Amino acid sequence: MRKFYKVFGKAILSIPVIILLLLLSFNLSAQTQKVTGVVKDEKGVPMPGVTVSVKGTAQGGSTNDEGKFSLSLPVSGTLIFRFLGYTSKEVPVNGHSVVNVSLMPESNNLSDIVVTGVFDKRTAINASIAISSISAVQIEKQAPLSSADLLKNIPGVYVNSSLGEIRNTVYSRGVSVGSNDGASGYYYVSMQEDGLPVTNATYGNYGPDYFSRPDITLGKLEAVRGGTASILGNNAPGGIFNYISKEGGQSFEGQARVKYGLEGDGRNPYYRGDLDFGGPLSKDGSLTYNIGGFYRNSTGAKDPGYSLNKGGQLKGNIVKKYKTGSVKIYGKYLNDHNGWFEFTPTTSFTNPKPAEGFSPYSSVLIPNVTQVYPVNDNGTDTYKSSNLIHSIDRSIGVNWTQHLDPGITFNNAARYSNKQANWNTTAVVSPLALNDFVTASILGYLGRPGTTTLTNARTGAPLATISSATGYDYAVNNIALPGQNVSPDAVFFEPLNINNNHVKEFLDQFSFSKKLKTMSFTLGGFYGHTDVNQLTGIAGVAAGTIQDHPDLVKVSLLLIHQVKFIS
Repeated sequence: MRKFYKVFGKAILSIPVIILLLLLSFNLSAQTQKVTGVVKDEKGVPMPGVTVSVKGTAQGGSTNDEGKFSLSLPVSGTLIFRFLGYTSKEVPVNGHSVVNVSLMPESNNLSDIVVTGVFDKRTAINASIAISSISAVQIEKQAPLSSADLLKNIPGVYVNSSLGEIRNTVYSRGVSVGSNDGASGYYYVSMQEDGLPVTNATYGNYGPDYFSRPDITLGKLEAVRGGTASILGNNAPGGIFNYISKEGGQSFEGQARVKYGLEGDGRNPYYRGDLDFGGPLSKDGSLTYNIGGFYRNSTGAKDPGYSLNKGGQLKGNIVKKYKTGSVKIYGKYLNDHNGWFEFTPTTSFTNPKPAEGFSPYSSVLIPNVTQVYPVNDNGTDTYKSSNLIHSIDRSIGVNWTQHLDPGITFNNAARYSNKQANWNTTAVVSPLALNDFVTASILGYLGRPGTTTLTNARTGAPLATISSATGYDYAVNNIALPGQNVSPDAVFFEPLNINNNHVKEFLDQFSFSKKLKTMSFTLGGFYGHTDVNQLTGIAGVAAGTIQDHPDLVKVSLLLIHQVKFIS
């Protein structure tokens, strides 16, 4: 009995001591302390807007403009640091009152932050839809000629960019534009710039790539095929393709690129220069800027006698990051002239090759022609073939992100633009037989007895005469018409096509997002107002000689006046 008391009595007496120790331990763990610190990036620059939370709780905050934070938490707590594009970090406090942290950028390409076509910002690897992202480095290696060219490396996207820098065709997920191609090449995808459609109006021979040019200011391209694209993009069942501009960093940086080359058979020059620079506007790096653009002049592979692509654009933005969000104001001015080549005459369906007198580098476009034409019975305008399609875009926009309590994020993107795309082109260049009723109607000698004379408008040399006794019978005297082996007794049909578009737009897209532990909720909307003023038709019809670089044909008609005698 004495032995029992000796063993268990001591244990019973030690219980108050154990309870006391437990209480002290509980009290110690329940104690909180104030922890401060600074969060910096890999270059040692303070990072504003970093989310700092206490692991296992709903407690947290964000770093200020100087990258500083202050929180109260248990002495044994753990802090979690998160920032878009950077690897998250967990840091045990272990009783320290000062915790300084450095965050490193995500190194895996699959971890690019995607903001297009998904309800909340996330990495591509964590998204459940088909996402691709092309970085600025990859873009430079591709050296794309057009916005459509960049999409050739996106899986599941069909691209036809054979027309040149504009009027291309893009579709994905099997949602096709049919056989009209260049006239309606973007009907079922949303081509975006910094989160908003390049243009909200897409109709015949008017679309987004008239006003979209990839240059050195392009930071990356995000592509979302299918999935939520049809919900988050206006009329985008095929996908969203978002061209995101560069923003200024924490130090001044600049980049210049100059290109010179020879196109076609090595005789047609190509010149282009790109410039981009940016950096901080404030000491703490919370206010940054970026500005840049390009200019180029290109004759094209088939020299028409004037530049086929000439012009450029200027883009810029200012970004302010603050403790609970960010604001970006941006603008663009584009002034560009673009054209494309008409069909080259060929022979043989089974083994097609250029017809006699033509080569893969031949042009059938008319020379530089100026023609004044009437507009709506009370005005005039001027057609000039060397103006090609003249595209102008003046736009200004703002992107705003605001983090609200409790854990709600508000995003708003708005842009106003004033656009125009004025056509001065030919279309459907094809041979016209001079003894045909259609040709007689086009050139003006249908039903008019007499002699029609064709001469070279540049040299004055006679080419052919067409005699008609009744106005409906045509005898062609071919004196020196080129292209007899291509189409005998014929000239090229060269219509002076006009399609002038003036469009004013205001676009706004907003959303409220709430992210929980296992799901997120988003509520938002899109508003677009587009004012379209369009003039379309034919400024006139020209005839050209059937040869490489056609000459204009002058058409003169000498009428036969019939006189009746009545007895």
